[in-house]
Amino acid sequence: MTRFRTFMRFIGMKLVRRFGASLRDAETGEVLGRVLIVPWRGRIHVIGLEEVTVRPAFLPQQRLTYWKQDLGFTRMPPPDFPSEAEQQNRVEIHRSKRKGQPAAQDPHVGSYLMASILACL
Repeated sequence: MTRFRTFMRFIGMKLVRRFGASLRDAETGEVLGRVLIVPWRGRIHVIGLEEVTVRPAFLPQQRLTYWKQDLGFTRMPPPDFPSEAEQQNRVEIHRSKRKGQPAAQDPHVGSYLMASILACL
């Protein structure tokens, strides 16, 4: 980044840390930091967190409503890469059993199947 952009980012982050809202983890109640939450074009931008990755989570409510949901943030769990490898192996085994031949070794076919399976979940 240019020096001007770096300087402006530094000033903006200082303002957010000084005047931003305190963000708490919805599951543990731990304070994650001070942030500025900006809803923009159907997305939620969380500005001010640098060392923590968060994800939105719906909070339990007393009354069932569809027009207004309580939203909180929780820490993102660490990636579970061994689980993905097991799932891809199961897909290849299933394909080989279905066709009665060994699974294809084309990496693009496996990744496409993995993406389509994850999209269904």
